[in-house]
Amino acid sequence: MRRQGWPLKLEGWALLGAMLLLVAGMLAVERFAAEPVKQWVAELIGDVDASGQRNKIALQIGVIVEPVVRGASPASAAKADKPPADPPAR
Repeated sequence: MRRQGWPLKLEGWALLGAMLLLVAGMLAVERFAAEPVKQWVAELIGDVDASGQRNKIALQIGVIVEPVVRGASPASAAKADKPPADPPAR
């Protein structure tokens, strides 16, 4: 917009219009396309029940709190507490 030499007021309105169009487009996609895409992905990965409905999932977010060991450096503590390797996939 700046290269075209638009007046500052017109440039501001154009930027506002572009942002409003972007938000309207995102809302339209969320309203009309989200469910079909979620269903398609669930069918693709096999996460549907016998009637074809998506299985319910729960998103869990947690925090791990551990005591601080005084005198030990964070690097040495990280090396000592290596998590076990993931088991091989079946």
